[in-house]
Amino acid sequence: MNHFAQHGIVNFDAGQFSVELKKVPYDNENFINQYLKLQIPDYKTILKIFYGKNI
Repeated sequence: MNHFAQHGIVNFDAGQFSVELKKVPYDNENFINQYLKLQIPDYKTILKIFYGKNI
């Protein structure tokens, strides 16, 4: 499964604006393992609520 961090950039210039949507691939398993490595408090709850992961 591909995982992407999605974000947008909003530019304002001379009364006009534009929106640019972006997505950047990232290693989801490495990301989740960092919660364990860094000993994030209550990491199990955070991963469950925000990422739907049960560890």
